[in-house]
Amino acid sequence: MALTRTPINGQRLKRLRKEAGLSQEALAERLSITRETVNKIENNKPGTIQSIEQLLVENWWAECQEKLPSETKNWFIEYLVSRFTKST
Repeated sequence: MALTRTPINGQRLKRLRKEAGLSQEALAERLSITRETVNKIENNKPGTIQSIEQLLVENWWAECQEKLPSETKNWFIEYLVSRFTKST
């Protein structure tokens, strides 16, 4: 069975940022990207999400996780695991 990847969803990343209490500008600064890039990612602009590397998502998570409620942390961990599920 081949592994499939669930696409990264900008709205989910936006939810993480907001629940962590970070502005787009603050998160962009912490990730060394522009606020415009954060905006494009969160709004699922074609090609933007596909162009980000795993490292950026890892950094996004690292910047948000300490301020998130445990329910959201658990959801995001499950979401990341689901990106690499077996296809039927």
